[in-house]
Amino acid sequence: MYGRRRVGKSTFIQEAHWFIRQLAAETINAPRYHSIMQAIADGYVTSSAIKDRVRGRDGDRDISWYLSRLIGMRIIRAERSMDADKRERNRRYVFDDPFMAFWFRFVRPASSAVGLGRGSQVWRERIAPSLSDYMGNAFEEICRQHVRLHSDEFLGSAVFGEVGEDVGRIWSADYDIDIAAMLLDESVFFSE
Repeated sequence: MYGRRRVGKSTFIQEAHWFIRQLAAETINAPRYHSIMQAIADGYVTSSAIKDRVRGRDGDRDISWYLSRLIGMRIIRAERSMDADKRERNRRYVFDDPFMAFWFRFVRPASSAVGLGRGSQVWRERIAPSLSDYMGNAFEEICRQHVRLHSDEFLGSAVFGEVGEDVGRIWSADYDIDIAAMLLDESVFFSE
């Protein structure tokens, strides 16, 4: 029999706040990092879109140093469309840490309500209606990881060759292919 167990008042909020405090202790401009992570959670995933969003909050400053640090801490990662030239700057920034992605997308915007014990209401009104979209992106990442780890099982290395180092996405203004892999024989595997 499963029972309800309350794990402290707003433990989920406290975990991320602890991280933010640690970040503040190690860096000079923690609010800048916070603004950048919130922009990514809100769907601003290109460098220019993040900069425009953060500029409105923090003034006109370069964000590339902050993005590099967040990548170094493995909180976010930069993705390049697999069909793009390696020198192109067309990158998307996404959370590399699923906990932080969820926290900045759903919990932080409602932290006051969650802290006041209104977690059920936050779930019904804010999280549940958007969870399918959020989990779709999470599932796509799980599928990309599966391709990296188990491609020979379902592609058959004798027929298709093995997956090389590149597993990711392909996108342009007109389309978005969720799972793509460059095989060692230079053929490409796509999945939607």
